[in-house]
Amino acid sequence: MFDDGSSDEVENQERNTEVEEPSINGKEEIISNHSTQNKSETKESQKEEEISSKEVVESQKEDIYSIYKDVQKEVSKYSSAEELQSLGIEKIKDILTRIAFKTGGTLQERSIRLFAVKEVDYDNLDPKLFAKPNKRNGKK
Repeated sequence: MFDDGSSDEVENQERNTEVEEPSINGKEEIISNHSTQNKSETKESQKEEEISSKEVVESQKEDIYSIYKDVQKEVSKYSSAEELQSLGIEKIKDILTRIAFKTGGTLQERSIRLFAVKEVDYDNLDPKLFAKPNKRNGKK
């Protein structure tokens, strides 16, 4: 049998084929870069949502302060919780709801709760006066 050099060509082709195949590490690097890009996009999106939710909270805070001041002006017209009872149980409940206070109890209990706003700033109110947040939608 004689050697015509064809076996050398086959070996060279096999070596060339091995070199031309993409490496697994290259694929992992591409996947890693894509994953990193998605994580940074997610972080940016989360930061934007946080900023947006902070703006909403600030806006809601301004709204509740404004509502509270209006209620405080109305309550200041009354000299006692007993006088507030003349508004009736439903009207007092509506007012308490507007300022996120607990709304249950008797007419007397509700009027006492409402009268508490007369001379106290919103930020200094007893937390026990406030309604618990609704678990379903997170509102008070």
